[in-house]
Amino acid sequence: NGFDNVNKCIQLTAADGKGYLGCGGGAQDFGNFRCAVKTDQNGDCYLQKPFPSNSRFEVIIRLASEPIGWMHGRLLNPTIDISNNSQGGVTLKVEAGSVKVPILYYGNQYSVMPNEIKKHWDTCLPARTCTSGTRIPNSSPENEPNGNLRNVQHNPLSYGDQVIELVKTFSGAASDKSVAVPSAWNIRSLTSAEMSKANGCFSTGIGTKGIVTTNSTAYSEGPPSFIDGTLNYKVASTHFNPDGTEFKGTYNLVMRSEVARCLYKFSKAPLSASIQVVSDNGQTSVATTVFGEKNGWVELAAYNFGFSAPTVSVKLSQEAEVVTPSPTPSPTPTPTPSASANPVVKKVTITCIKGKTSKKVTAVKPKCPTGYKKK
Repeated sequence: NGFDNVNKCIQLTAADGKGYLGCGGGAQDFGNFRCAVKTDQNGDCYLQKPFPSNSRFEVIIRLASEPIGWMHGRLLNPTIDISNNSQGGVTLKVEAGSVKVPILYYGNQYSVMPNEIKKHWDTCLPARTCTSGTRIPNSSPENEPNGNLRNVQHNPLSYGDQVIELVKTFSGAASDKSVAVPSAWNIRSLTSAEMSKANGCFSTGIGTKGIVTTNSTAYSEGPPSFIDGTLNYKVASTHFNPDGTEFKGTYNLVMRSEVARCLYKFSKAPLSASIQVVSDNGQTSVATTVFGEKNGWVELAAYNFGFSAPTVSVKLSQEAEVVTPSPTPSPTPTPTPSASANPVVKKVTITCIKGKTSKKVTAVKPKCPTGYKKK
């Protein structure tokens, strides 16, 4: 989100009766606007605002070295440019549009929750795989598995297998509808530990291999899995927006051409791709797909597909590399001799005698036979 500067955020009253600008969190500012950023120079308070629709934003970062591995985030149709700079490092430039990401929320008294939701809390709290909340005063500490908790919350990261399963678990209880669809523009790189799970073509060598982005509530972390010649990427969201309209997904995959050729053992011939969005029950969702290759990057995209938890499947292919044959030299024609090139040689006739006998000899260079003399 962008930021708007406002004169004041939340006007609070101190113990001495003086008013002050409150820009921190707390129950006292529930339902009010809170500063996202407050400047030190003049105390300006900046509030978040939605990104304008159909706008693209560009971020240029100077880094000591190129990010290694893979990046992911919330972008629409990203383009990447990485170049060396005069400082001895690299300049990373990412340009993309923002996306609207649906927020899934469900809350209720434990006693009235559906059984699958109760099972979630009964499993994750003892295992400490979910966020604990506040406890009843004077009860056991809230971070103990059997603490007497007053309320609990689970705020997982938006990527990874865990959050995808959470969307599947909680979406039914939430009527398969999101509570808000804020706009977002963000990108992050994977750690070496996260990259260790990826195919070697994504993780070996140096430099950035690619980026995958989506507007879904939850998505697979890292690069797509590569199984039986297909790149697979899981996403999950509620089926409907807060107003009841159907939510439509976007997916963008940008990776270096050399990575694609490493995966498929392809040559340098042009690539082509088929893209499908397959739902949990095996149905193929209708989607608009785009593929292209330029400047050393392969770009794939799928738009307007439905949810709740489909898999985006991409399969690259390549026609046989066309080998241009070496041209066969044309035979050189033998020139026809002309009159000037081959003049007619004139013959000469002489008379040769031997005693009373005479004989005429005609030739180019005539000679008398043995025993004869030229007359």
